[in-house]
Amino acid sequence: MEGARALSSQSVPSAVTRDKFAYFDFQLGQPNWSGASVLDFGGNRGDLLAGAGGAIDSSRYWNLDVSHKAVNAGARRFRQGHFVHYNRWHYCYNPHGSRREPLPRLPVRFDFILAFSVFTLIDELELVELITGLKSQLAEGGVLAFTFIDPCYRQMLNGSLVTNLEWRLEVAAESGVPIDPRTMAVAADPTASCYLIERQWIEEAPRLAFETFLTADRVLALFPGCRTLAPAMNFRHHCCVIQQ
Repeated sequence: MEGARALSSQSVPSAVTRDKFAYFDFQLGQPNWSGASVLDFGGNRGDLLAGAGGAIDSSRYWNLDVSHKAVNAGARRFRQGHFVHYNRWHYCYNPHGSRREPLPRLPVRFDFILAFSVFTLIDELELVELITGLKSQLAEGGVLAFTFIDPCYRQMLNGSLVTNLEWRLEVAAESGVPIDPRTMAVAADPTASCYLIERQWIEEAPRLAFETFLTADRVLALFPGCRTLAPAMNFRHHCCVIQQ
């Protein structure tokens, strides 16, 4: 990644799932979801649909996820929805998948393609590849929106204004993970996109995993013509919006 730096830690508990629909509904200006075809990319068990409270027609909802377990659970949860397994490798959610599995061509062009906290878990090259593929599946006038975390953006934490990178390391420290003071010094004033390298225990074996942090300027450079929106609703995620 251009200008990227690697910062190491150990694993920390993943964040509690929050209301994805409310976030995108706010960031997109409360669009008319009625009759819209929606692709929830990396949508797990369909939490976006669950949070929509009927605003999204379940028969026009599609979920594409690398976790076979999540897809099966979602299909049982929402019988009218369309849950498709994407057999692409992911260190945590599909470690036996194919590393170069192309995006499947779904039989629908989508009014909305949404991805919440999906591209925070892959590298920049894969991000560009997948966004390019997803854009090709938008309907005319369709919108693709995905979240990213800007390491430089500052929000309040325990009464102090800290960067998102500091916040992430503070979460690790509160879980008992020792953080090198030099790492915290870098996190206090980040200037570039970076990866946070973590050691996680997956299937009872240690593996290296990472979390991707992209500045808003970097996202604008990667996707000319997109819009980036600041975090909202107590989330730390920015939103990138690409219109077809």
